[in-house]
Amino acid sequence: MSFYGIAGLFISSYLWCTILWNVGSGYDRFDRKEGIVCIFRWGGVCVPLNYHFLKSDRKLQKKH
Repeated sequence: MSFYGIAGLFISSYLWCTILWNVGSGYDRFDRKEGIVCIFRWGGVCVPLNYHFLKSDRKLQKKH
């Protein structure tokens, strides 16, 4: 039973750190005039992840 208690402490500390550091928070911007997709996320403690794609890129378009 102590194994599950220790595992629970590690998982809960990991989850609290991701909540306090706002990991994954950010925004998406879709500019139709210029055809640019911008994805901005905070990857961890002060590590910004900023991606820019062209809307005409075939990998981003959803196929019906």
